[in-house]
Amino acid sequence: MKIINYGHACFKIIGKDFNLVFEPYQKDSVPNLNLKPITTNALFISHEHHDHNARELITISKPLEVKHKIIHTYHDKENGKLRGENKITIVEVDGFRIAHFGDIGVLPSDYKDLEDLDIILVPINGYYTIDAIECLEIYKKTKAKVLIPMHFFVKNGEIGYPDGNQIDILVSNSESVNYIEDDEFEFTKDDKGIYIFKKARQ
Repeated sequence: MKIINYGHACFKIIGKDFNLVFEPYQKDSVPNLNLKPITTNALFISHEHHDHNARELITISKPLEVKHKIIHTYHDKENGKLRGENKITIVEVDGFRIAHFGDIGVLPSDYKDLEDLDIILVPINGYYTIDAIECLEIYKKTKAKVLIPMHFFVKNGEIGYPDGNQIDILVSNSESVNYIEDDEFEFTKDDKGIYIFKKARQ
């Protein structure tokens, strides 16, 4: 099962028989990122902010009903009063259970629906979303095999929204950190730890 990183919170998951996309961002919505059109079988969007809902860039070819589960959460710590609601989406691809946490802004109150996960994609911005330490708490409580942090500022290229160097905070408080040099990676069931993409496909 392959994951392609398009930057920010946008990823494409490629399985044997189908693929899907999470969170395409609109033009000029993320500093120094420019998303090109993507063709896929299914699209998942966690909320309607411009840096997550660029449906116009997505072509759905051979639409498929992907097995998935939605968990409703909030984009902030005041039950959505500041930034609205957010969805965690859990999908199943080639035997992998993958959870994309969208722009979650508050830690889950219950983890019973977040068990038996292989890969979690979690934001760490710290202002618009939870921060790196809260992300690590989710990683610990879900007991997921792989954590992919997202929605963080990339100093090399000034990409994304400034966040107080959340990726450095995450790394300094973690063990088993793996850097992905390319914009895509083929995951296996044996992979464990934190995987950080160093490139985004543009």
